[in-house]
Amino acid sequence: MGSEVQTAITPNKLLYKARYIRDITAPTLASAPDAELAPHRLATLRDIFSTLESAPVTTQILEFSRIGKALFEVCSRDTKWPEEFVVRAEKQLQIWTAALGDITELTPLLWVPGGRMHGIERTRAVQQPRNLGKAERILGLKDGDQQAWEWSVNLSHTKDPRSFGHHGFEVGDWWILPICASRDGIIGNTGSITADEQGVYAMILTSNNAIDTGEGTILCEWNSGGGESESDSPDTRKLFRNVTSHETVRVLRTSELESKLAPVVGPAIAPIGEIVNALPWVDHRYRVARHGLKRDDEQLSLYFELVRDSEQPDMSEALKRPRAEERDDSEFYHRIDSGRQ
Repeated sequence: MGSEVQTAITPNKLLYKARYIRDITAPTLASAPDAELAPHRLATLRDIFSTLESAPVTTQILEFSRIGKALFEVCSRDTKWPEEFVVRAEKQLQIWTAALGDITELTPLLWVPGGRMHGIERTRAVQQPRNLGKAERILGLKDGDQQAWEWSVNLSHTKDPRSFGHHGFEVGDWWILPICASRDGIIGNTGSITADEQGVYAMILTSNNAIDTGEGTILCEWNSGGGESESDSPDTRKLFRNVTSHETVRVLRTSELESKLAPVVGPAIAPIGEIVNALPWVDHRYRVARHGLKRDDEQLSLYFELVRDSEQPDMSEALKRPRAEERDDSEFYHRIDSGRQ
């Protein structure tokens, strides 16, 4: 009674507002710094700032939504923002700082429930005086003579990746590390192919196991060891199951892949060649369209051509990933990870 009713604001609402500033408006201004924003963009931005000025936030909301980081970027003048929004952003940041303290030190909440690294643990350090195999690197071990690390998923509700389908994830959904996709049941926790006698469920594409045309077609080849048997490789034998069952394969592309569909990483990310530091994103429903044997320089190889289902969502939105807050998460993770080496 008589108390002022404040506008309800949620972390998710502010997250979408931060995305509008960082992922939509900022690239527009960067591409045409002398151009004026369209009237509908100006109206949306004014609505965003009015919301921020009329509702309280907490430190936890700022950490989740990255709206504070978005306002700092408006004020940075690296991009030519209209002066109206620079002034409003500076004022709002001053208000939040007065109420909450220094908000420049807020960091992503990676290990809390819902965070990108929730349930992922480094279990032990090991000495590895050798070059590691691809499967070991996917698990989180690094080449070299110094310390390497082993990852584990400490969650009782980890999903089983050995089933067909999308598992509730959309094209373009993104993880910091392949082990995080394993936690969510997208891939298994060993090797680049998740399969059993029912067929192949998922593949992590690398430049060593696939040629990605970037046009919805993937060519996979395996050396048959010089023999004539198509079943010399366990992986190829399992893909044959997909040929007869017509089941589709989930595909994860990483920053290590030589493809225009590979995720783009920034300078803060560890070397692209290390699959353990790759940024996998998921694509669904690839069918085996063709398969056969080919001979090259007296070497017999078995090939499979996987084609993307035409009913899949367009990949244009997926190629905009990772979003700004996803880059924040990855850069923060790799910054603290490099400090533990």
